Amino acid sequence: MTLARACLDVGIAVELYEKRTLNEMLSGPGGIFIQRNALRVYKLLWEGRIWDHFYRDDIYDRAPLGREWGRGRVTLIGDAAHPVQPNIGQGGCMAIEDAFELVKQLSTSAKEDFVPSLLRQFEVSRCDRVARVYTTARQVGQLGQAEGAIACFIRNWIYKLTPTKLADQQFKWLFDYVPNWDKATEE
Repeated sequence: MTLARACLDVGIAVELYEKRTLNEMLSGPGGIFIQRNALRVYKLLWEGRIWDHFYRDDIYDRAPLGREWGRGRVTLIGDAAHPVQPNIGQGGCMAIEDAFELVKQLSTSAKEDFVPSLLRQFEVSRCDRVARVYTTARQVGQLGQAEGAIACFIRNWIYKLTPTKLADQQFKWLFDYVPNWDKATEE
């Protein structure tokens, strides 16, 4: 068992170690479960070394590149063109959509001379959806990471009071994307 897993197992001990003694924690609810790893975690907490055993990985994004993602016979797709925060779980989906739409666009012509213009058409066709996914992911992240008691209280009540049907409707545009291969041959 890794130390990170041990800390997850005894998260209650980590959370409460300043408020109660170790014996109080071990004798309370869930004490038997906590006892397995609590001494190990408590020792690291006491020595101030607990954070040496955690991995930190920050999340970065950037605004979409606009209507042009490449030059000449080169374009970018997926995170290279439009990294988004994982708040709505669409990063990988956008890359798959890009790949499909790119192949569909390139399949409309067998002439190599048309590749640069087909790539620009692909970029333009994707830029509005990509920008909307980026903006939505940012907004959901800001709401989900609200700080302060009042902001968290309001956010939690918004989530509780919003009917499921209305919440689903908010993301209908996102999940209604349907790849259509026939569309490429009609254009």
